[in-house]
Amino acid sequence: MKGVNTTVGYYWYNSFFKRYLEVYLKFSRSIDRRRMNIEDLDNFIKWFRRFHEIRNKWGIINSDIYNMDESGSAINME
Repeated sequence: MKGVNTTVGYYWYNSFFKRYLEVYLKFSRSIDRRRMNIEDLDNFIKWFRRFHEIRNKWGIINSDIYNMDESGSAINME
């Protein structure tokens, strides 16, 4: 290490990504309009109701939910 800093710089992540090439950024994108028009609203409602039932059954809190899919959906983003 070159020195000990108590704070990180504004562009600290540039050096981080240069050191760890296996880590990279991926930005979400909006759903394709053709795909959006095909989706059924009732299926979404059923899916989220089931999702909340499972969360309540197992006591899963917001901080234990992570976005790990390829669709760009995000839960509990601040």
